Amino acid sequence: MKREGLLRRKGKKRMPADTAMGLRLLLSLLALWLACMAALTLGTAQYVLRELTDTGLGLAEYAAMVGSLDSLYEDSPEAEERRPYPGAAEYRMNDAIAHTGASVYAPSFDGYPGMEEMPNLYRAVEGECETALLFLDTDNRVLRQSGDFVYFRYMTEEAWQAAGASGAEESIQGYGWLDLGEEADERYTLLRTTYSGVHSLYDYRVLRLTGYWDGSRLEPLAMAILTDGQYYSALEQAELGGTASQLDAMGLLEWDVRFDQTAQAEQGQEWTTLYALNPEMSLYE
Repeated sequence: MKREGLLRRKGKKRMPADTAMGLRLLLSLLALWLACMAALTLGTAQYVLRELTDTGLGLAEYAAMVGSLDSLYEDSPEAEERRPYPGAAEYRMNDAIAHTGASVYAPSFDGYPGMEEMPNLYRAVEGECETALLFLDTDNRVLRQSGDFVYFRYMTEEAWQAAGASGAEESIQGYGWLDLGEEADERYTLLRTTYSGVHSLYDYRVLRLTGYWDGSRLEPLAMAILTDGQYYSALEQAELGGTASQLDAMGLLEWDVRFDQTAQAEQGQEWTTLYALNPEMSLYE
């Protein structure tokens, strides 16, 4: 009786053969699935790495094209006309920084003849890469780099007033930029707020800037804004129309003065007033 009970208890612990075989099959399928996922992940990672490498190698050339840097050196009447303007090189570099980007696309059969219609495991998505640009001179000194700034074409105060008095078309005298590197600087809060919504200063027609001028960079003491809305409002009041400088000469423009610290200027320091036309902006995110 004891022997029979012992055998019966041992039989209860023994797993049926079909259950054991099913478990082994399940484990085999799981191992195969894991191996396939590992191979797919490795292949995807290698594809992305190749895309990043190819994109990185072409980023400098792409930045030069976006910023039209070749126009500073090419032999053409248009280039000859632009070259004399002060700040042209900095403007081109700023333009390249503001508009250069890189993306990596999901693996696909695009570009392989006869395979375009094949089913794809991946969704057709684009991943934007974080990029930065750094411009150096031949002595490896930094000329310009990714950051927060406003850049613009400008007229001097004398040229602005002359154009307004004569009715001539507004024409630029050079290029400049403002450094917005300090996020806590309250002088530029409105610029940041405007740009953050649409990534553009599309409504800003002219910035009237007064400050210390250092080649192509201005450290402002005062800033006033003329929007498209303010310009067109003044245009309705003018009987014969006119440019912004003409309307300003008529006293019809309402400038939005954002700050004025000229009273705090250092003694003996000279400052200048510029009119920045259709300013553009870049935030390094």
